[in-house]
Amino acid sequence: MRGPLLPKRTRPHDQITNTTQTGSGRYRTPCGKPAAYTAEKHRSQSGRQLAKTHSHECLYQWIYAKPQRILDLRQYLPRGKRRRTRAKGRRSKGPRIPMRVPIAQRPKRVDSRHEFGHFESDTVIGTAPSKRCIDTQVERKSRRLFARLIPDKSAPATARAEYDIYKDIPAPARIDRTWDNGTESSCHLLVDEALGMLTYHADPYSSYQRGTNENRNGRIRRYLPKKTSFDGLTDEDLQAIVDEINDTPMKVLDWETPNEVWYRELGKVLSKTSHPKTSVALTN
Repeated sequence: MRGPLLPKRTRPHDQITNTTQTGSGRYRTPCGKPAAYTAEKHRSQSGRQLAKTHSHECLYQWIYAKPQRILDLRQYLPRGKRRRTRAKGRRSKGPRIPMRVPIAQRPKRVDSRHEFGHFESDTVIGTAPSKRCIDTQVERKSRRLFARLIPDKSAPATARAEYDIYKDIPAPARIDRTWDNGTESSCHLLVDEALGMLTYHADPYSSYQRGTNENRNGRIRRYLPKKTSFDGLTDEDLQAIVDEINDTPMKVLDWETPNEVWYRELGKVLSKTSHPKTSVALTN
């Protein structure tokens, strides 16, 4: 007589639901990691079960998936957009900036962030009827933010703010900057000639090519959300926000602050060169 049937021995990935089998026979979870890896994260330690570990991309996809829309979980995200922005945007309407140099002509070594002194530029817009905006400049390697209030989004006002930011930075530490294709950068040649800098422009509707600046603008929005008027904002208020952002440790910087990395890299640059600050007055 046959004895009692023993329960079928299960493998870790058999205990995970919502898995799919790839051509190689490996099971993967919806977020793209092998199910066995996720199961390993569930092992017991001191009688307690470890929490599940998923990538941030998995969480974003789950939050924006159709079944979860009724829960409106995007309200808990830092930006909480109604829809996720596509990496490759819309078609270009054509250049509107004189002497525009595309980002494709920017030296490839800039992409690695190993070299100090390359910036990204943008404008943070306040709500109507106020026309006041914030001009932002971010150094790519240190992630240090610079910002100035401007009366409007016009090209002359933007050029003046850029000059005020860069004129006090030593020339070896301000090599170039990368703008989007907004008309506020139309006077970039005035700043280039006055400070000896170069200006590149990202591809149309490709904000990911200036991801550092977009990230810092997002941090500003935590203090000044969209639909906030900048009329009552003073230069001191804005600088306090910038200082707090620059003094916040970042994982990408090995938990150093942008200020710490900025001053260390600035010291390295100045120790290697005797170039003085080179700039001329920017006329109206």
